[in-house]
Amino acid sequence: MSDAPKPRAKASGILTFIDILREMLDAETLERVIAGMPEDAQRLFTHPPLSTSWVDDAQIAAVMRALSGVMSKAQFKELGRRQMERDMTTTYKVLVRLATPKTIVKRAPLIWSTYTENGTMSAEITGEREALVRLDGVVNRSETFWAYQHGTISRVFEFTRAKQVEIELVEGGGELGYGVFRLTWA
Repeated sequence: MSDAPKPRAKASGILTFIDILREMLDAETLERVIAGMPEDAQRLFTHPPLSTSWVDDAQIAAVMRALSGVMSKAQFKELGRRQMERDMTTTYKVLVRLATPKTIVKRAPLIWSTYTENGTMSAEITGEREALVRLDGVVNRSETFWAYQHGTISRVFEFTRAKQVEIELVEGGGELGYGVFRLTWA
C-alpha cells in the first residue's frame, strides 16, 4: 500500500466551480448529470464541503467525466476562465495586473499549488513574449481536464498587462499525466 498522499484540491475552488456550473447549465441538465455521478461526487453538490477543506481529486475527476457528456471543450475552457475570475481575490487581481507576464510565469507554480495538490507545475520564459507552462504527475486526467486548465491558465495571464494572450496545448494532454502549454502575448 502506498503512503503517497492522494491528489486533492481546495474545496473553495470546487464550490466556485459548482456555482459556475449552475449558471452554465440548465437545472434539468445539471440534475441529470449529477444523478449519473458516483455517490461521493454527488455529495459535492448535495452536501458541499467546507470551503477550507480539501476534496479528493477522484471526486473531481468523476464530476468532469460526467460533465463531458454535456459540455464541449470550449465550455470547459470557459468554466476554467470564469473560475479563475472569481477565485482570485480583488487584492490578488490588483497585484497580478501590476505584474508583468514574465513575473506571473515565475509565480505560476505557486499559484498552482494554492489550488491543488495534483502534480506539479513548472514554467519558463522561452522568448521575449513567450513562455511554456508544464504540468507533470497529474492523475485523473482527461481531455476535459486539459481544456479546463487551458481556461484557468489563460485567465491568469489575461489579468496581467499582456495583450492578445494566446495559449495552446503543445505536448501531452489527453490521458497522459503531463501537459505543456505555450503562451504568447503582445
